[in-house]
Amino acid sequence: MQGLIVKDLLNIKKQLLYYGVFIAIYLVLALTAGMSDFFGTMISVMCAVLPITAIAYDERAKWDRYALSMPVSRRDIVLSKYLLGLLFCTAAFIVNVALLLFSGTDVAGGLIYKPLLFAATGLCFLSLLLPLIFRFGVERGRILMILLAFLPAAVIGALPEIENDIFQGMFSGSSLSVIFFACILLFLASVSVSIWIYKRKEIR
Repeated sequence: MQGLIVKDLLNIKKQLLYYGVFIAIYLVLALTAGMSDFFGTMISVMCAVLPITAIAYDERAKWDRYALSMPVSRRDIVLSKYLLGLLFCTAAFIVNVALLLFSGTDVAGGLIYKPLLFAATGLCFLSLLLPLIFRFGVERGRILMILLAFLPAAVIGALPEIENDIFQGMFSGSSLSVIFFACILLFLASVSVSIWIYKRKEIR
């Protein structure tokens, strides 16, 4: 499993450089233009897209057919993509927390809810998209990927900045727990569906 993740990281290392530049530009905008909410959603969704990039490279090289000739199960291939997504979603969460700390926000005072919600957005996006990609492939699922990637960011970016006390009242305590419990259930269900799809998929 670790080898599969390392392989994906090596395959997308050039894309990671491009994404890093893109994130740096929007980070400057977030710090100077008050676009922290848009940045938080954007980076979470962007990190969730990276496993799709890894799948695209695998499809282009017909790597799955080669991998299945080795002692690698279809379940392991699917799980490696989900673990890769979790790795990047965790990195996005850390960046969002660092942004709050850098901006002087009192994270310990309860305002960590925003990075958590951004992470939940990326996790839900990953959970909804991966079964579609495993079923239809990257090329056929490209339009769905674009819609799912930019719709949450567009909605958040179009909304005015919400006062912290109102936002915190809506998404704190038990409400935040319910949201994350639902995200975890969705993630686990997505893993099961993707494994079921991939085990029955004809690899050409």
